[in-house]
Amino acid sequence: MTTISPVNENCFLIQLAPQIDLSLIDQIAYWVTQIELQLGAALLDITPSYTTILVEYDLLQVSPLDVAKQLEAIIALAPARFKEKKRLI
Repeated sequence: MTTISPVNENCFLIQLAPQIDLSLIDQIAYWVTQIELQLGAALLDITPSYTTILVEYDLLQVSPLDVAKQLEAIIALAPARFKEKKRLI
């Protein structure tokens, strides 16, 4: 399950999985590109990792609430191939 958590006053951490999963590489690359496009000049730094993406933004250009909403929208609009698969039991 993907979560978005504040790290400090100008950073959010997106966690895609609790453990390393090589199948996340394409998803992380896709989301990094989408975040760069959405935040534009307000993005100070973006750091992808094995299961997370750290997003640092400029508080003078965008509010934390606006960034959180943009990140949620990016996740919600992810292509079907990145959607979590549900199992029927």
